[in-house]
Amino acid sequence: MDMTPAQICAALRERLAQDVAPKLDDDHALSQLHAAIDVLGKIAPLLDWSGEMLGEQIAALESRLAEAAETAAGAEGAPPLSAPLALPCADLHGRLAARRREASAWLDWLHGPGRALEPARRETLERLLSEALQGMLAAERKRIAAIDFASMTRG
Repeated sequence: MDMTPAQICAALRERLAQDVAPKLDDDHALSQLHAAIDVLGKIAPLLDWSGEMLGEQIAALESRLAEAAETAAGAEGAPPLSAPLALPCADLHGRLAARRREASAWLDWLHGPGRALEPARRETLERLLSEALQGMLAAERKRIAAIDFASMTRG
């Protein structure tokens, strides 16, 4: 039987709700079970990373890294503007990893030799890198469901 991780989580949730919950008569144990069922529901979508999410993360990085390269143009030791990656579309993980390495190089440079930049350029670069990282996290965060505290107190 070939099941995806998300299907396994769904099956576990179903079995816990149908087979285990009816047998529990302790409110604390039941609330813990409902919490576990809720967590399994939140984990499932995260197990199958979507190409859409990776694309959003790549876009957040690429646009801000390009702006950073323009802002730092002519600054000594600044990481170069990288050419668009010639990776196949299917290798989104590789493309994202390459852009993350570039972002790390920019952060290392900014907190090393980049300290010599005039304050306005430095602040712009810090803002751009911060926006790039926030964009990556926002793409992940919007796929994480809010905690359902009500399900933990149902009897």
